[in-house]
Amino acid sequence: MNFQSFQTELRRIATDVQTFAAIGAALRLRQAKKQIDPEIHARLLAVVEAALPGALDGLEPQQVSDSLAQVTQIIGEATELFQNPGRPPGWVIQDPDTLQGWGRASRQNIRSIMALAADRPGLAAAFTGRFLDVGTGVGAMALEAVERCPSLQVVGLDIWEPSWHWPAPTSRRASMRRVSRFVPRM
Repeated sequence: MNFQSFQTELRRIATDVQTFAAIGAALRLRQAKKQIDPEIHARLLAVVEAALPGALDGLEPQQVSDSLAQVTQIIGEATELFQNPGRPPGWVIQDPDTLQGWGRASRQNIRSIMALAADRPGLAAAFTGRFLDVGTGVGAMALEAVERCPSLQVVGLDIWEPSWHWPAPTSRRASMRRVSRFVPRM
């Protein structure tokens, strides 16, 4: 690939990145119910509509939150890689927003499994037993399991201790007491 072609591809990819950021911005504004300059808001929504026609129409608040968590996770991970390309291998991210974004995004896993369980009695029965969240991170998926399935015994396991230092939101603290946490010392 010659340099001119490389530059053309960089611009094309940059447009995709900017569109992804615009989707995240639109979700953030919707979640916060924040009003901004009408002209800027219209342009932002036009970008989103051009990329994903009708995608924001009819989203429930939880869907907005889940989608925003996913965008936050991806942008945070990409930013961390860009800023620290020479980082050592392994889990090194300590940015609270990125960690919480990953946690919020992981909550959707439980919601998806529960939706599948609605048509699968054997899977639904599993929500009365035990749940092991390996690599639990900030514990968001374990918390979602506890909140949605009160009879479920939940254990969160993670070897990366810093993830447990990020406090759960106040509304989640009572549920957090119902999750057994194991962080082995290495």
